[in-house]
Amino acid sequence: MKCYRCCIIAFFSFLTVAAPKAQADVIAVNDKVSVQPLHIPRVHAGTSPFYNYVVELLQMTMDVTSDQYGKAVLVANAEPTVQERQLRNLQDKYLDVTWSVTSFERERYSQAVYVPIAAGLFGKRLAIIRKNDLRFNSPLPLNKLQKLIAVQEESWPDTTILRSSGFNVIGAPYLPAFKMLKKKFVDYYPRGVLEIGYELENPLHTALTLEPHLVIVYPSAMFFFVSKNNILLAERLEKGLNLLIENGKLQHLLHSQEFYQHAQEQLKSRVQYIIPNPLLSDAAQQAYQHYIPLISKQNYLKREPINDDLQEAPALVGKQ
Repeated sequence: MKCYRCCIIAFFSFLTVAAPKAQADVIAVNDKVSVQPLHIPRVHAGTSPFYNYVVELLQMTMDVTSDQYGKAVLVANAEPTVQERQLRNLQDKYLDVTWSVTSFERERYSQAVYVPIAAGLFGKRLAIIRKNDLRFNSPLPLNKLQKLIAVQEESWPDTTILRSSGFNVIGAPYLPAFKMLKKKFVDYYPRGVLEIGYELENPLHTALTLEPHLVIVYPSAMFFFVSKNNILLAERLEKGLNLLIENGKLQHLLHSQEFYQHAQEQLKSRVQYIIPNPLLSDAAQQAYQHYIPLISKQNYLKREPINDDLQEAPALVGKQ
């Protein structure tokens, strides 16, 4: 069976091309003003809405700190890359910053900025299934759901999280996983509630639909990541994000996104299967507990000041 699955995954896999290294440290604007280029990943096919949100948030973060740190412009690398390659590219200086759901392993090799940017919603997983799959007509008990075959990107923390709670998960690249589902090699594809709306709008996925009853829930935080050697950028990002939370602009940007509003609707009246996340560091757990209520609440303009001790303690230590 393992050999069979390996063949399936190999059949659907694709090659990822690394982006070229940046050649310039400063970009001239009108021969008078210079700005620092900040190299970021290029959008991956099918993920544009969330990518656009993160890019806008990142630019806002740089703008709100420009008086202290200088102006910056975002420069997307030439080719899209998978998450693990993006994190390696930080060390190789192909990227200055990327973003990812966090884990012990990712924090070990890259510097996380411990301010969640997606309200923890990547830890709320809905299932994409094939249309007319009658097994999902009513809510499946947890033990039956665990026996079905789910697919996730092998390198995603979510894969390990689900497996640690008894789910039957095989790994495959992001886009080929949809093909595997259509061709009945797997039974369902757990996706973050923020992503699932625009993914199902893709005309390539007309044979797929959303399972209507269930949501798998676990604590999960998406952070910006920089190189361990780029402490100044980590400090800048943390400071900028906290300023945007305090003035409500981060919440306003996130809550105004169509994918966020769609996610809130989709979470209503679902049976929740709550499982633990064994991959959260102490710093990530602390950030999750502190920031998620601030980012998620609707009356975000009636905020309380950020706790300075919480904001500073985890940010640059990389505590595991």
